[in-house]
Amino acid sequence: MGISLIAAGDLERAFMVLKDSDIYGEHEALDCPGGSHECWCTNKNGIYSFTGTHGDKDFHIGSDSPYPMEHIMSYGSWSPDTDFYKVRFHDWTSRETVCGKKQAIFNTHRDASDYIPFQNFY
Repeated sequence: MGISLIAAGDLERAFMVLKDSDIYGEHEALDCPGGSHECWCTNKNGIYSFTGTHGDKDFHIGSDSPYPMEHIMSYGSWSPDTDFYKVRFHDWTSRETVCGKKQAIFNTHRDASDYIPFQNFY
């Protein structure tokens, strides 16, 4: 689904960094394991915007939840700084995957609050 970091809690300052990384789109190794397995055909994103929220969840949720772990359900935090250094993108030549799903290098996090911090690339 893409790389994303969420800084959570009532923090004065939160700093998120992604360094020296390679992010691949549709590649020779398709999402089809072969044999009797079906292809896992879904939209692909390289980076979902890094974001911050005041609320959080336990890293290991110990009980059933009606929402997936990434559904924080909290208002946004103004504290995050996000920096990306030497991030390389490969094989993003098409807007669609082989099986017809959307493919994008950047996207906003689907469960983020209305405030998305600046995404600084160096």
